[in-house]
Amino acid sequence: MRYYSKLKDNYQRLDDSFNKAPTHVIDANLFITSLDVYGLKNNQSKHGSFTIIFSVWNSLLGASLVTIPWAFSNAGLVLGSLIIMLSFAISYYTCWLILKLAKDEEQDFTETLQRYFGKFGSYLGILSAIFALMIPLMFFFQIICQTLFPSIIAMTSTLQNPTIDLYPDFSKFSYSYTCLAIFALLFIVSLKKDLKIFIKINSFGVIFTIIIILFLIGVGVSALQDTNFEVVETYDNSQQNDIESESYTLQLYSLQFAPLMGIMNGGFYFHNLAIPILKNSSKKENNARDVFFGYFLALLSYLACGLLGYIGFSGKQFNHQPIEQNCLNMFTPNNPMAFIIRGCVAFLLITLFPLLLTIQKQQFWILYQKFKSRRRYDYKRYQKQITQRFSIISCIFTLIFITIIAIYYPKAGSLASILASIFCYFFVYLIPASLHIRQLYLDHYGSKQPDLNTINQNESIYSTCLLDKSINGQRDDHNQYSAQKSQANRNTLDRQYISVSPADLSFNIQKPTQSFPKTSILLIALDVLIMLYGLGVLALQYVKLQ
Repeated sequence: MRYYSKLKDNYQRLDDSFNKAPTHVIDANLFITSLDVYGLKNNQSKHGSFTIIFSVWNSLLGASLVTIPWAFSNAGLVLGSLIIMLSFAISYYTCWLILKLAKDEEQDFTETLQRYFGKFGSYLGILSAIFALMIPLMFFFQIICQTLFPSIIAMTSTLQNPTIDLYPDFSKFSYSYTCLAIFALLFIVSLKKDLKIFIKINSFGVIFTIIIILFLIGVGVSALQDTNFEVVETYDNSQQNDIESESYTLQLYSLQFAPLMGIMNGGFYFHNLAIPILKNSSKKENNARDVFFGYFLALLSYLACGLLGYIGFSGKQFNHQPIEQNCLNMFTPNNPMAFIIRGCVAFLLITLFPLLLTIQKQQFWILYQKFKSRRRYDYKRYQKQITQRFSIISCIFTLIFITIIAIYYPKAGSLASILASIFCYFFVYLIPASLHIRQLYLDHYGSKQPDLNTINQNESIYSTCLLDKSINGQRDDHNQYSAQKSQANRNTLDRQYISVSPADLSFNIQKPTQSFPKTSILLIALDVLIMLYGLGVLALQYVKLQ
């Protein structure tokens, strides 16, 4: 495009049809590299540090809080706290790496991946968004079903203390039929095109998050007041489930810590949201600090819910019952306080689910159009709106898959742990760390950074040569061309044209004058350890399944 712009500026004596760029040459600004899934690209308003910190904290927390007491009980008081703090440190570091590696003009992590990996990075960014959305969709669906099923039992059952059975059973009304009913409800709600009402409701979602946190803290404080606990190093299941025992024990550590590691991988996942949210920061120099404070508030929230939730559900009120993966299932269906909390959680997730599903359908549509397009730069295809047929089909298949998982694997905590471990290994540990290692290498050994003066000089020669050849090839403009230019000058220009082309422009390659810095070696070692840690978390989930 710069070549054709130069023609217009320097050769205005020719008509516009000659200077006009061909149809296959498109301005790079017209390309759409990612979807505005967060609604922040066109938002010109700037946000202060308080808003950024609060947004980070709210993005990290959510319905997964109901699984923290169960995961914490498997790890123990001390080991569980250490795992949460370690996950906090690693996740913040890799999120900071993404902010460091991203350029100011990049709108999201997809564009950063595209810059490093080209077309493969573009696909990788879309797939990361798809998997990042599939995890909460599967988890939220289970939580919705597991919160509404006890509420339905409480309103329909005549028993004083009905039980909550989540195993598949189609012989009577059960949790399985609740999943099918929620499938129909969410499908109907997701067909609604105007989602403004859901967006307004979810703007108050932080209130429900605070309610869950206060609820778990209240359960823990209540248990500390009416239960005498005995703290031991570790205990087995027989000691924990001894109903006749009068002592209530809490363990400091346990070898069953894999679920907490997996859940915390997803609990501190902010990487895809970091760039679009911080794009509208009023003070970009404070972005790293604001993200740290948001992460730190999330750390305190997880520690409070984990410690006090584990203590609370191990207290006298629950009579040595093992903590359920969804801690709300520890209460009977007709418990008034639990009934209110279940209603709040279900209402929040039912209104949030259509928004996530809409974004997921858009991601499927972009991926479908990319595969369908035969031309690499067929940008008009990506501008097409999603068709109603494609929207319905993708919605049905997504909901069917999620419903089957919810019916036959109703373990919200284990599901969150496994899925978060698989996804976060790539997008929390492997990709940010490997990109950082590559950038350290390029910073020291040099990268192919173009010399702007050389490029401008070569482009001028190249443009002149192309103009000469174009005019010589046109009979109508042959007389306007300077007949006095000697054949020697033409040969000289031809030789310059042959020796200079856009693909062979000279670059300044910086060669290292000294050995690799020790600081960079330490950072590379840290990145390798982070990748190994993520691989270890993933391996532990596989071992636990055996």
